[in-house]
Amino acid sequence: MTGDSIKPSLDITYDGIKVQSGDYIQKKPQIVVKFLDDSKMVIRDTSHIRINLDDSAIYYNINGLPNPDLTIIFPQNKFLQATVIYKPVLSDGEHKFDFIAFDNTGNYADTTTYDLTVNNDFRILDLNNYPNPMKNQTTFMFNLSGSNIPTGCKIKIYTVAGRLIKQINASANIGYNQIPWDGKDSDGDYMANGVYLYKLIIDGDNKRETSIQKLAILK
Repeated sequence: MTGDSIKPSLDITYDGIKVQSGDYIQKKPQIVVKFLDDSKMVIRDTSHIRINLDDSAIYYNINGLPNPDLTIIFPQNKFLQATVIYKPVLSDGEHKFDFIAFDNTGNYADTTTYDLTVNNDFRILDLNNYPNPMKNQTTFMFNLSGSNIPTGCKIKIYTVAGRLIKQINASANIGYNQIPWDGKDSDGDYMANGVYLYKLIIDGDNKRETSIQKLAILK
């Protein structure tokens, strides 16, 4: 009989979103780390999941008291063995996160490292859409910096003469965002070939940010 040789895995989200190094995050993110391992030897020890922020360990207890920023839950589930919720308050600038985990037989999950940026300046960055030219559908993509999750997000699509033909209401997060569009106007009809303008409008931090780009439809 062989022992357990399968590595556990970590599922990590920031405010419910998968991130990549280089992304923006808000200054008070909710980070959820799920420890996944198909093993009969379930973990029940906080030492099996560790978080480092800017190369400093984050402890579950501080001076004998629970850390209010860090919570671990051990559900009755042999596959999802633990959920860690981390709510740091971050300063403006770049931050490095390391997530380290291992199971009861010493198998380590692949160490996950993110280099993420907090920028309190509320701005739309890198707005574009793909594909462009499009046929019947496209995806609008942009980065958003700021200290808090925006309260409103919409995309308005115009003819080059300035007539509004479609408004897309969506949600947005600090960081990388994608908003799909099926290529139909407000009447539900596919739009004709041509060049159009689209305007992204984001509300948050008691201000409004906008950005304008062009798209082409070619069928």
